[in-house]
Amino acid sequence: MIDPRAVSRRIAAHVTSITHHDSGVRRITLALERSFRHRPGQYLNIVHPDGGVIPLSIASAPERLPEIELHYRPTPGVAAAELMDDLLAHTRIRTDWTIDGPHGNVVVEGPTSEALWLIAGGTGIAQCCGIADHLDRVGQVQPVTLLWSVTDPLHFYCDSQLRAFTRWLSYRPLTDAPGRQNAAAMWLRQTRTIVGGRIILSGSPGFVYAVEHVLRDIAIEGASIESDVFSYAPR
Repeated sequence: MIDPRAVSRRIAAHVTSITHHDSGVRRITLALERSFRHRPGQYLNIVHPDGGVIPLSIASAPERLPEIELHYRPTPGVAAAELMDDLLAHTRIRTDWTIDGPHGNVVVEGPTSEALWLIAGGTGIAQCCGIADHLDRVGQVQPVTLLWSVTDPLHFYCDSQLRAFTRWLSYRPLTDAPGRQNAAAMWLRQTRTIVGGRIILSGSPGFVYAVEHVLRDIAIEGASIESDVFSYAPR
């Protein structure tokens, strides 16, 4: 069901491009037809013509508006993914979509002065891309650490984009070892790196809670661990 309070935030959008990556990820660019404002790190819902909603992180900075970029990878057995697959299958004849948003309270507006960690699993990197895109446009100077954990090296679909921020971004791509999942959680546990300041986790609930479990043991006192998962899939 769609939250009736969100109806007034529905906006028409036009699909301007869909780029396919070998990893299976689609990078979708939309042009919005009227005023829309979001903060770095937020997400939106794509509204399927049948009424269902598909939540996707905004992978572009607010400074790019009225253009918005989204990242999507098909996930068998997930209801929202089935809706998105249906929408994409009809894109040639249906290029006008409806979006609802913005949503999410995990935002980063820069330039930042405190320590910031971004830890992503899979396409959870989209949220981090939106934050990094914004920080680069506002002249970020304070170092930011980004860990991106994937199950296969072929899944680093925006690796070159992230490496372009090397002036201020300490980016570490991590790949799961055979039979051992969540490379980010493993790296944090094994290296015992000092982690503090703001720590933003993005990805599936399983990924986020596994990383949070490790951080509870190693993060310094006063560190803030944040994720939209804590709101939509609380434990």
